[in-house]
Amino acid sequence: MKKTVENEVKALIKTLKLDCSVKEFKDKVDWYWISERQKLSEDFIREFKDEVNGPINRQIHADKTMAQKRKEIKAYAKKHGLKFDGKFLYAFRNHDFTGRGAFNKAIFYEAGKYYRDWHCDMRESEENSFGLGIWPKGNTPVRVAVEDWGVAVNRQDGKARVWGFYG
Repeated sequence: MKKTVENEVKALIKTLKLDCSVKEFKDKVDWYWISERQKLSEDFIREFKDEVNGPINRQIHADKTMAQKRKEIKAYAKKHGLKFDGKFLYAFRNHDFTGRGAFNKAIFYEAGKYYRDWHCDMRESEENSFGLGIWPKGNTPVRVAVEDWGVAVNRQDGKARVWGFYG
């Protein structure tokens, strides 16, 4: 366990008034509550990935085979009239005139660069969650490699979530 995670665990033990050691923490904490109510670091979530949100976490981080991803991309491309050449899906995002995305105005996207999120919510029922959004229409074309495919979201505008894309 990284020292920063250990310190975070110690702080949570104190904040939550748990009577346990760092080693016992995993078995004493209410994982649902902590997942919903506490700001957790990326390192903490990685360290306790099987506990944070329990079954929901396993849905969020579901693994897909490359064959399954290709099948989903083909269906998505066909439904939305997009090009899929077997390696890349060609889709869109909306960026402002300076290259900033719609969600986080602190991130500037440049043409030709690769962008990847460290996590991608694989639940199609969640409209807005972590991962990078792509759409069948927009003002900024992007390429999504098969291995970066996440999930087509159940929305009228054709949103999908991906792990990464090339600007």
